[in-house]
Amino acid sequence: MEYKIIRKKIRYTTLDFLSANDVFFAESGYKPALNRCIIKNLENIKKLFYEYELNFYYMPYLDIDMDEVIAYRAPYLQPGTVNNKRWASDTFLDYLARPELRHRLPPCLITQYIDNIAYAYFFSPGNESGVMPCFEALRNEIYGDI
Repeated sequence: MEYKIIRKKIRYTTLDFLSANDVFFAESGYKPALNRCIIKNLENIKKLFYEYELNFYYMPYLDIDMDEVIAYRAPYLQPGTVNNKRWASDTFLDYLARPELRHRLPPCLITQYIDNIAYAYFFSPGNESGVMPCFEALRNEIYGDI
């Protein structure tokens, strides 16, 4: 096992548009090797999470209109609250309660937003061969926590 997973709570100002089954990839920087591995395995990762009725979202490849999602899940938020044109892996950083953390958020999966707290599962797959085992372990841990 070459991967590492650490779960922490992160305080946000609002992420009301998340549902309990949503799992989003987020990072403050861009790790080219990791992102290439995710893109290469994206369909398998999505299937892996879907087996447990979890929705995995890799934001640079979202093909959904976030305004529609927000209107449905949090209709009290103003239209245009989330900038669809900039909906990327750093979008969650705009909602951090402690903005000083904005430049220090390592790659993680964000899920389970309750009372302005989200769980962040920080991970490092080690190398390319560790990506799928790492995501399977992440899925199992997230599913066990909901």
